[in-house]
Amino acid sequence: MEKAEIEFEKFKEDIEDLSEDDPQFYDKLEKKLIAFDEKMEDIAEDLEEGAETTGEKFNESINDIRAEAKDLGDKVSDFTENTGDDIENLGEEIKDDFNRLKQDLKNNK
Repeated sequence: MEKAEIEFEKFKEDIEDLSEDDPQFYDKLEKKLIAFDEKMEDIAEDLEEGAETTGEKFNESINDIRAEAKDLGDKVSDFTENTGDDIENLGEEIKDDFNRLKQDLKNNK
């Protein structure tokens, strides 16, 4: 299994293991999203150098999931750094996006 596929599978497992009921949910989610993005950035560099190869369909899936994870990560970062009236709505939006990401990861076997 290629490095990209291994990291993708690990990310799927990490996301699946997170619980929205965990008091540290937002912090854990943010850390996992940052780690995933960093690993995917390293893999992108390897792809450019020719050290790593992936199929076109897998590459498209990774790019889609990566964009979705980045958007979610930005929201989590805003949530953990801010307080205010809209914070509860943002928290619910994050949970909805988190569940959508989990479903998309399951669909991208």
